[in-house]
Amino acid sequence: MIVFFFFLNPRLDTKAGRYFRIFSVIYFLWFVGCRHSVGADWEAYLYHFQNLKLSFGEFVKSMFIWDPGYVLVEYIAKVLGLGIYGVNTVCAFLFFLGLIGLINAFEIKMREALLVAFPYLIMVVANGYTRQSAALGLTMSALSYFKQGKFSRSVTSFVLAVLFHKSALIAVVIYLIKPRSFRPTSFIFSLIGAITVATILFKAFENRYALLYRYYFKGGCIHLVGL
Repeated sequence: MIVFFFFLNPRLDTKAGRYFRIFSVIYFLWFVGCRHSVGADWEAYLYHFQNLKLSFGEFVKSMFIWDPGYVLVEYIAKVLGLGIYGVNTVCAFLFFLGLIGLINAFEIKMREALLVAFPYLIMVVANGYTRQSAALGLTMSALSYFKQGKFSRSVTSFVLAVLFHKSALIAVVIYLIKPRSFRPTSFIFSLIGAITVATILFKAFENRYALLYRYYFKGGCIHLVGL
């Protein structure tokens, strides 16, 4: 379908184009959210979800062990009986919300964006790395808001992204760029706020980052479920 629209380049009016976008988002939400046994970390995510305790104390403890944003989504899905598919659908929604926001902010054609994003971002990241995909989606939202000069929404999206996966911390570099639409005071406050939040979160999860560094760069013989 994506290749068809790219090469045939059908001319759609504004209303038809809007329906095409809505259909694409709904289709991909179903495609990613309802997947089963797909992705290298599927068993790890399923194991963590099945073993998540519903008591408040255990829930809070899990938030400090894993990424709190993802654990919160897990907790809500488990309370509502939505299963791992509910968790995956929420994370997929965050991913595609950010992708669409980025497409709109930079005025990219939908068919071109999907052609580029589908092979890796959608098929590999969104389908295989649930927390990372949610963090990436929120990071794209932060970037799109930043492009539009909405710095408070941008920083909020950035913070939420870090709560889903620590790797999103690297996105703090976008706040080192001053867009024309920002007033000097707004830019300074957003920069200070983003760096402060990044520092606090880094210190809070410092031990986890040390394990990640050892696992990925030192090749230590440790087993981390769903890094």
